[in-house]
Amino acid sequence: MDRLIKSVPGMETFLRCRDLPTFCRASDVENNSVAQLVVKQTRKSTEAEALILNTFEELDGPILSQIRTKCPHIYAIGPIHAQLNARLKAKNGELTSSQFANSFWEVDRSCISWLDKQPNQSVIYAGASSIIFLPPSIT
Repeated sequence: MDRLIKSVPGMETFLRCRDLPTFCRASDVENNSVAQLVVKQTRKSTEAEALILNTFEELDGPILSQIRTKCPHIYAIGPIHAQLNARLKAKNGELTSSQFANSFWEVDRSCISWLDKQPNQSVIYAGASSIIFLPPSIT
């Protein structure tokens, strides 16, 4: 499980087998339907005009650089869970609005101008670790 995975550009020095989802560790990936679905969808993601990811440059900069070679318009807007937690605390009175406004976890709105230029119902959001199935008319 501590074996380094060196075949993922940008992650050669720190990605270990234990960091991968269990379906990626299957001995027979070719016959693993979940792994094949992920491979297919990952390949299709390069056809997208842009990707919005729940991460941030300081955490995933090297891999984001690699992804940008296939899809140059990437918006790293995370960590979304930290933003939500801060908003909930502010709503419950645990934080004042001024504390939240000066928080490290300020909302990254860099994707909004791009989103505003897209036709209605042309952008699909899928949360982290989600698998979505689109009707053939959309794909």
